[in-house]
Formats: sequence, structure tokens, C-alpha cells
Amino acid sequence: MKLAPTQVLRTMGLTLALSSAPLSALATYGSRHDTTQLPNGIIEVISLKGPSAADYWCGAGQYAGAILGKPASTRIFVWRGRGPSSGGSTRPSVQFSLDPPPGGAVESMSNSVEIVGNQLSIAQAQNYCDERAVND
Repeated sequence: MKLAPTQVLRTMGLTLALSSAPLSALATYGSRHDTTQLPNGIIEVISLKGPSAADYWCGAGQYAGAILGKPASTRIFVWRGRGPSSGGSTRPSVQFSLDPPPGGAVESMSNSVEIVGNQLSIAQAQNYCDERAVND
């Protein structure tokens, strides 16, 4: 499969950002979101472009897989739906965890980030990144 020049640059940019950044640094994909880890293992994804659930899942999946080194089968749970960032950003964020929230996991056929306890595997979440790369 041959990648378009913009896809190659985005892929290279992500690789360079991840290989040269400390673990505490923000990970960015295609300037759509910033992702960082909060205390207690909470992963916060801050939207930079819009309110797409796919962007939030993509950020959580990339962070959990590439930065935290978790296997693709690891489950990611919505810890807190869309709301203000804990890091002081004025942009909306969603918080995720690798552990179920206090109310437990939710079985849903939706990718909604408004359902606390909703879950995807890292592989499923990262598929949204692939869709974004193709559609951008």
C-alpha cells in the first residue's frame, strides 16, 4: 500500500514525537488531540479540532499502546465523559482508564464517550486513528 505524502508525514511525525518525548509528555496525532496521564492512571484526551468520539478513542488507544506499552487486547474504559480538562486547557476532554470506573464496565454497541464505563480494546480504539488517516 502506497501512502500519500501527507499520510507519510503524519506517520513520521507521530513516530518522531513518540521516540523523542519523555513518557510524561503529551502525545499528539494529526493535531486532533493531546493526551496525557493524570494521577491514578487516568488518561486524559483533549480535543483540538472537534467533538468526535473517534478522536478521543484514537488518543486513548495510541497513548495506552504506544506510550504505556499495553497489549492490543487491553480494555480502555471511559472514566469521565466529555468535560473540562483537568490540566487547565480550555478545550473539552474525555478521561479514560485501563481499569473499570466505580460503576463498572458497560457493554455497549456504541463508541460513545458520554457513557461512563463504555469500553473498547486498544486495537479497536487505534482503528479510529487509521480511519482518520485515510479520511484526512
